[in-house]
Amino acid sequence: MIDEAPEWRLQNLLEEWIHSAQRDEENAEFAKDYYASRFEKPHPSDFQTILVQFRALGLIQQSFRTRSVKDTATYWTLTKYGDRVMTWLRAIRKADLDEDDEQDDK
Repeated sequence: MIDEAPEWRLQNLLEEWIHSAQRDEENAEFAKDYYASRFEKPHPSDFQTILVQFRALGLIQQSFRTRSVKDTATYWTLTKYGDRVMTWLRAIRKADLDEDDEQDDK
């Protein structure tokens, strides 16, 4: 979500993450324990809680960009702080690149 995304898209991405976590051994137990009775799809109140948490952390805010009258979706966008956090988390660090180079040399 570098620019902005409608709420329905964020909910779909969460569901995709849950499904991929089920296939990933490292995250499978977390996903299984947390969503034990609703493994296929998180409850809407869970999704709303996640949105509230991201807002409380100052990572996202509701977007008020002008749209067509027919577009009634709620849109979310990163705050400036959220953009910095995302960049810090997703950036490839030099140490990681050095490790990859060492692996290639072997």
